[in-house]
Amino acid sequence: MFSRKRSGTPRRQLVLAAGAALFVLAGLGSSVVSPSQAAAQAAFSFPRNPATPTEVVIIGTRHSAQLEYEDHAPARMRALLNRIDPAAVGVETLPAWFEEGVYYEIAYESYGVGVAWAREKGREVRGIDWQANSLEMMNALAWPDTGAVGSVQWEPGRSGGSRAGDPEPGRAGGNGSDRGVEPGVDRAGGGASDPGGGPAGDPAGEPDSVAQVDSLELWDMREMLFADTPEWRDELNLAWGFAKPLANPLGEAMRRYMLYRNLRIAREIVNLAADYDGQRIAVLIGAAHKPDLDLFLGTVPNIVVRNASEWWGDGLTAEEVEAEERRADHLAILWYNLAGGRVPPEEVDLARMDALLARVEAGPWDPEVEFLRARRHAVAGAAEKAVEIYRTLAWERDWEDRPFTYPDLQLSQRVLEWYVREAEALGYGTGTELYPFEAELGLDNVISPVGNLTVRQRILYELAVQEVDGAARQRARAELENAGLNPTQAAQLRALLDGE
Repeated sequence: MFSRKRSGTPRRQLVLAAGAALFVLAGLGSSVVSPSQAAAQAAFSFPRNPATPTEVVIIGTRHSAQLEYEDHAPARMRALLNRIDPAAVGVETLPAWFEEGVYYEIAYESYGVGVAWAREKGREVRGIDWQANSLEMMNALAWPDTGAVGSVQWEPGRSGGSRAGDPEPGRAGGNGSDRGVEPGVDRAGGGASDPGGGPAGDPAGEPDSVAQVDSLELWDMREMLFADTPEWRDELNLAWGFAKPLANPLGEAMRRYMLYRNLRIAREIVNLAADYDGQRIAVLIGAAHKPDLDLFLGTVPNIVVRNASEWWGDGLTAEEVEAEERRADHLAILWYNLAGGRVPPEEVDLARMDALLARVEAGPWDPEVEFLRARRHAVAGAAEKAVEIYRTLAWERDWEDRPFTYPDLQLSQRVLEWYVREAEALGYGTGTELYPFEAELGLDNVISPVGNLTVRQRILYELAVQEVDGAARQRARAELENAGLNPTQAAQLRALLDGE
């Protein structure tokens, strides 16, 4: 019923081995905590165990799979939550981040599904993640210099990428301002943090560590509850807990760190369960956390660990799913597949995109929807049709510019502001050797090299890079120079266009 391994060449989108060492280099600061938070974490206390049997359901997911795979669709996950009917929901973000509306941008299952579902149903939702201070970890692990740091290509705008060159760990390029991903873990939640790559993190290319994670790269995550299977648990434990030590000390430190992180997450979950004594809670989290969490929680008195698949039965009905469909999810799915940088054009499910476009086009005229229709043409190879729509939107129709519904530009800004404050609190400052990024938002986010552009800016960008209409190309490039980009974004844009 649930998925196993896929055969064939490991897909860059599924790379779990993008480099746990990249946690500190590409994620760089995604787990930074304030001095007050650090002091609170230093105060030792046991979690508050529930007094009576309390059920905990860990739903392990692949980050943003809700936007890529139909079986993971947000409406389906919400329908499953309806069946589980938890009294409270935990999501993968730090408690302090949660208070300020900061999430890993790649983790749509957190802010787009878990938080949205809980608030709509009147249930409590809480951040249950834990992270060490990544800037201090980076400095500690960078000495003695084994060459590992240089091998991960630590430079502004580079996340280091996976072993296959995928920009999984932090950013798709840019000023590094988006550490809204767990530093160093793959999209299944592995590694030291999301969504970088998994435990092996082998920038130096040691063959032993590469072999350890190939099995995870090939794992079929297209079915929603793949992480409930014992095969996933055993495979993950083999690649992580029982892996051969890595030659790269950065990667090995991050692999070992993951176990401690999961123990701290388990404490947060137990405290949440204690607040709902005798009831049931659910936790949405990266699938690579689930085996450890199930193991730890299973030892706690009065914690009853259950799997989401126990509520699956013969599957979700069409009526259950339809009741949970939301326009914001449809726009997010369309943007992720048609305008993002994570799904190769040849792998986009165009029939599914057509069905979703029909839904959103049924409403009032919307330039965001028109842009997505143009992107559908572009992905399908109909460049002329796409350019025709771009030209109309850019120069023939009057409408007010705005950010896309997805990605959430304000979330990206909150993420940046958090890290800048923390870097400055630690005395690192910005634009320095210790924190070589600027204190302003770049063009890119973890999803796309141009993920932080507004609707009009993105339309002009597409016109600036197309090859159908030379005059439109030059006009768009000229207009982009006065399109409200900050200096960092303008520099990034020039680099992108110069590389055309």
